[in-house]
Amino acid sequence: MSKIYVDEILPKDNAKITAADLQLPAGSVIQVVSFETTGNQSITTTSYAGTPIAVTITPKFANSKIYVIAHANMYHNGGQRDVMVSLFRDTTQLSPGAYGQTMMYNATAAGLVVPFTITKLDSPNTTSSVEYRVKARLDSAVGSGQININGSQATITAMEIAQ
Repeated sequence: MSKIYVDEILPKDNAKITAADLQLPAGSVIQVVSFETTGNQSITTTSYAGTPIAVTITPKFANSKIYVIAHANMYHNGGQRDVMVSLFRDTTQLSPGAYGQTMMYNATAAGLVVPFTITKLDSPNTTSSVEYRVKARLDSAVGSGQININGSQATITAMEIAQ
């Protein structure tokens, strides 16, 4: 059996190896950025409004995918409301459909707490920083009341995935 012993392996001309020189296998996690908040946002509008659930990531490679996971709670002060919750990349809505995800339907009991999770595998095609933010709105066609997003611990995580 042959053996090779080395003290050091250097690139040509003693140059340093940088991250740009590395080729990670597809599916490898390149970086992870996470944010946790206990902030609260009252939603009383029928247009999408930002929440404190946001994270910014700067992809290292333009062809990378970004996997985003957001988790929070919402609670209701009574009345009947449908709530649409969506994930946005900067100003682009990423959640499916024009209405996003309907998270609460005809919630008539005050104090009702509903946890929600949004996941998305995104292709921003950039090496510039991008912000992922959860936004919410009320449906204008259903009842009255307000929704509070978070009220307790919320997290959002963005992972850059090699392609």
